[in-house]
Amino acid sequence: LVLGTSTGDAPADWSMEDWNSTTVNAIKTNRAQNVHVQGCSGVGVNYGVRMTNGGLTTALNLNVIGNTFRYLNSDGVMFEYASQSTIRDNEFYDFYVTNDNHVDMVVNYKNVWNNLIKGNRLISTTTALRDIVHPQYKGTEGVGTTGVHLGGGNTGTVVVNNVIHANYYGTIALLSVEGSSYGVYVANNTVYNDASWPGDINEEAIISTTISATGDTIQAYIVNNIASNVIIDTSDIWTKEAGNSTYGSDFTTAGFRYWVDDGSPADQDVRLTSGSENTDTGTLVRYPYDDFAGDPRPRTSWDRGAYERWSADYPSDQNLLADSWQLDG
Repeated sequence: LVLGTSTGDAPADWSMEDWNSTTVNAIKTNRAQNVHVQGCSGVGVNYGVRMTNGGLTTALNLNVIGNTFRYLNSDGVMFEYASQSTIRDNEFYDFYVTNDNHVDMVVNYKNVWNNLIKGNRLISTTTALRDIVHPQYKGTEGVGTTGVHLGGGNTGTVVVNNVIHANYYGTIALLSVEGSSYGVYVANNTVYNDASWPGDINEEAIISTTISATGDTIQAYIVNNIASNVIIDTSDIWTKEAGNSTYGSDFTTAGFRYWVDDGSPADQDVRLTSGSENTDTGTLVRYPYDDFAGDPRPRTSWDRGAYERWSADYPSDQNLLADSWQLDG
């Protein structure tokens, strides 16, 4: 149990070389099970929370909930061989990248099953960081941040209600690098980018699947998300997608409450207005019972993206679970 720990510092006069050479992991476990990390914060760290298995076949019940980390040199949270575990209600922002790497804000890979990734706010770069790090790498393939990386071997992973700004191809990437994935559910996430904002290296925030090895399979359900695009690998015949809204590199028409070109990603308000085309247009497929803010979703006429615009059409038998594991359908 790790509660309320604060670690790290990032003085204003740090150079990028200082940052790259001196940062350490904020919280790291190895071969641990039944770990609960909540309410922690860190500034100027390498990994935010890194949980590796060290040869353990499966690590059960790892929970990373309600933590905040800023100025990271590597991944926000990394789960390896973790199952029946949760990454929920965290905030990670300002990731440092160099000219030869990218970082994943959340990583869930290597034979994981029944994990929940829900309600996280992941912002790759704010104004404070973009002018220092990113302009020289803009447009460089392979450099930047991925929002949620689901490596091969995911079974039953649920990714819902996340708000993600990322600037690398594949905001939520489903890869078969470490083996096939089955029953992955990616729903009601809002992933965005702004090609006119100088901090964004690439122009799109994409939900994608990639099959890297012959004979591997991805079986995923990608529904009711707001993103730049949804790209399914041409050899991926099992993944189903429906009810997604795509905007390329310009989200002006998405109907967000506040959106300006060249605005800091942290300042964009991606809640929906009453006139948004994403309200009441969700596809009738399984969906989370509540939204990013914890407000309930109706059983009919629900919205796309992480936020549900308020509606009085809530069923009298609404059954909300604290961790929203239960899905309709």
